[in-house]
Amino acid sequence: MMLVSKHFFRLFPFALLSALIGCGSDSSTSAGEESSSSESSSSVEPSSSYSNRLDVAYADSLTNDTLKITQGDSLRTSYKLFLGEYSKGTLIRIIGKKSGGHADSLFVREEQGTILIPESYTLDENGDTTYSTQNLYTVLGTDEYTVTNFVTTAESGFYYVDIPQVSLDKDSTYTIRIAAEMYPGYFSYTGDSSTVDLSLGDTIHGVFLLGESAKKAIIHFTAETGKSINVNVTGKSLVSIDLQKEDATIATGTSSIDEQILPKASCDYSVQITPQSFPNYQTGPYAYFTIITTSRNLEQGEYFANPDSIQKVGDTLTIVRERNDAAKYYLYQEQYVWLADLAQGDSILIYHDIEGYYTGASYPATYTVLNAEGDSVANITATSPEFIAPEKGAYYLHYVRLNSPPKTESQELTLKAVIQRLNYVTKFSFYDEEKEKELQSKSASIGDTLYFESLTLRAEPSDVSNYALWYTPCADLNFIQSSYTEGSCESYGTEQLLSATNIAITSDASHAGEIIRLIAQSKADPRARDTLIVYINE
Repeated sequence: MMLVSKHFFRLFPFALLSALIGCGSDSSTSAGEESSSSESSSSVEPSSSYSNRLDVAYADSLTNDTLKITQGDSLRTSYKLFLGEYSKGTLIRIIGKKSGGHADSLFVREEQGTILIPESYTLDENGDTTYSTQNLYTVLGTDEYTVTNFVTTAESGFYYVDIPQVSLDKDSTYTIRIAAEMYPGYFSYTGDSSTVDLSLGDTIHGVFLLGESAKKAIIHFTAETGKSINVNVTGKSLVSIDLQKEDATIATGTSSIDEQILPKASCDYSVQITPQSFPNYQTGPYAYFTIITTSRNLEQGEYFANPDSIQKVGDTLTIVRERNDAAKYYLYQEQYVWLADLAQGDSILIYHDIEGYYTGASYPATYTVLNAEGDSVANITATSPEFIAPEKGAYYLHYVRLNSPPKTESQELTLKAVIQRLNYVTKFSFYDEEKEKELQSKSASIGDTLYFESLTLRAEPSDVSNYALWYTPCADLNFIQSSYTEGSCESYGTEQLLSATNIAITSDASHAGEIIRLIAQSKADPRARDTLIVYINE
């Protein structure tokens, strides 16, 4: 009699599936074995939901536990091992090897007669792959385990492994070790149609039986504004992969594309995949593809319909975006900022900066001014920040930077924007809140520190900020404690910009009776300034 035993180990975990798709007979694969008891084979009669199933005499069922077949007292010339009932698109992986006997062919069949095409290949001494495309069977390895893929591309049904010639010599001995891994419905596209609808967030695994399936697969999806969509496509034995927006091509490749889509309106998109026309020794019988889509809702400022807004002229808009692996700020940064409602001929100066990521000539950015319809009307730069409104309306800044690496592991992105309007500020002055009148002077003693935050500034109109830059004439540097000197200041101008948030009056008593002129310059309008006279007392 013939002896059958099962060894319980799993050869290829599902996590390796994507790496193995497209690999046929792999002589480098080996399987461990564990001891177990032997059991006599018996005819397997699986239950059937079909009334017209053929009467197939199965020797056993085949699973991902290794089945060991040896010759016993009786001679069996063929073997039929039941796999199960599976839907179209199922990936079947057969792992096996033999010693002794003939067993030079192995088929996977459906009970109604369909023979699945094996994907098997050999490697030469240089490591080059040659696929077998002439046979409907694969061959069991003799030294190492072979791995062969089959795909149920045609129909659902009951499938089994057929080893038609185990041994014709009753005096010979043989051993076959074989297992199967089944991935039901793994391929949602099997080449039986030319169009497929995709929902964002879905993953589609597809397969073509070359020469038999559709000549092209067109996968449709719709994307709306306010969404960020990542489309990743990989494939094997393909002529082309094309990502299209309506009739325009966005990205193209032969084995992969990885693209981010930021729709400005609701649009139809498609991934068009063209396989090789026929199987050959370089491609094998199948072509594969995987489409992975991810979608996230954009945050405020990431799309035109929901921009960030500058509240007051001269205020610095600061937006902090935490690390977002889906947004991939190291690849693509974008921000929309509402600037102002302007009349024709109004002039503004626009400044934008980032923190946390690299800038400079190696990581250039583009700054485009948009009108209320989202159309580009001007470009600005850091050295040419002025924009003059061509007509009345709302205006926006559109910032884009590509391929800027993060400076820290936090990958936090800080965006800053500020505008100035020349001759826009009508009043900018120091103000005494207690006396409710403008402040022109104040007194301080030798050694005192005057903090800028203790001084009140009034600005008009109401939509401008009262933030200021602080200056003092070069000569007045002699009366404050500072690293700046009168000489260094006069080498490039008449005033010194103060980087600190205060001035500390010198402790030199001889300076009593002198004055310090503290100048506040509006951040909203650099032409708006006021000067506070500080009298130095003993």
